[in-house]
Amino acid sequence: MVVPVDVKTGIINFKALDKDGNLYEKHSLTGINIIGFKVPLWKEVLNLVKQVSKELPQIGIMGWDVAITNKGPLLIEGNQNPGHVIYQLPPHTEN
Repeated sequence: MVVPVDVKTGIINFKALDKDGNLYEKHSLTGINIIGFKVPLWKEVLNLVKQVSKELPQIGIMGWDVAITNKGPLLIEGNQNPGHVIYQLPPHTEN
């Protein structure tokens, strides 16, 4: 699933979307509401990806996979091809 996150606040304002076009109001495993969810440690996540992106200045765009742990955000990996198609699908413009 994919969902846009408000870069300024870390809050999700849309339903999540999967590759089959299904929309989700709640996370399928946890049952947590997706709309209104605030990503924990959002400022720290942004700082982490900004810091590591400086290590690869030759790459114009990178999708970062980040886990939120009890010790803070943890970088899992960077993807040079972060799945551009799925996050451009129209259902993300609807609530």
